[in-house]
Amino acid sequence: MGVLHHLSLSVDDPPAWEQFLATLDDGDSVVLLDQAARAIQRDAACIARRPSVRWLLPECERGANATALPTGIIEITEHDWWQLLAVHAVLLEWN
Repeated sequence: MGVLHHLSLSVDDPPAWEQFLATLDDGDSVVLLDQAARAIQRDAACIARRPSVRWLLPECERGANATALPTGIIEITEHDWWQLLAVHAVLLEWN
């Protein structure tokens, strides 16, 4: 199992996003939080750059007006999130 990433970077910090994207490997999972969750729902272009990564959005982070998630994003429940924490040996926080 790959690395679990908690991502809450602002889109106003392109160097941080580039650094984050450069660290991703096949099989990694990314939980989109806060600013990253809102940004990715507006523009999911970076997902296409890393199709072998699982992009996850907790249901609590889904926008109130969002009708459909962008292709490539999987909505997860709180239970799913705890399962991810249990099965991944490494968790990286990106703030």
